[in-house]
Amino acid sequence: MNPIVAMSGADLAGRGVELAGQGAKAAGKAAGSLFNEPIVGRFTLKKLTVWMVAAFVLYLVWYFFFRKSAAEKAADKAAETVNGITINSSNISLSTNDINLISQQLYNAMEPWGTDEEAIVSTLDRLSTKDDLLAVMKRFGTPQYGSWIEGYRFLDLTGWLKAELGGSVLTHVRNVFLNFGIPF
Repeated sequence: MNPIVAMSGADLAGRGVELAGQGAKAAGKAAGSLFNEPIVGRFTLKKLTVWMVAAFVLYLVWYFFFRKSAAEKAADKAAETVNGITINSSNISLSTNDINLISQQLYNAMEPWGTDEEAIVSTLDRLSTKDDLLAVMKRFGTPQYGSWIEGYRFLDLTGWLKAELGGSVLTHVRNVFLNFGIPF
């Protein structure tokens, strides 16, 4: 009689599990030996895996703690632009206090809630020379713009004006800058 036919269903299932277990052990031994066998020189797959994981962890540390974000790069560029402004002090018609006041008025007109377009237009229309406007731009600096919802950016005066204004008011402000020969 055929031995397979003589086995009961339970015996046959038990034998199948036993054979499957032996196959898994053999596959595990093969994989384990492959994992510890040298691939190139003294390097095993295990050592290479450890080095790759370590390199990835170092990359993550750099990425999250040491790299400059796009916002930080933009802030550096805006600060560079503002710091690069050269002013001919003999052409300034405003006092230092007036320059500080005008830059603060512009900031207050755009921050914290809403935009007071009339205040922006009337403040900029009071400037009489290119160097007045450049001094106000330099004093305005690059304050943080935005909110926690949309994200923060560091913008100079022109960046703030472009972000806050639209339509005919933006066109008027652009013309004020262009009339003084300042790109907007």
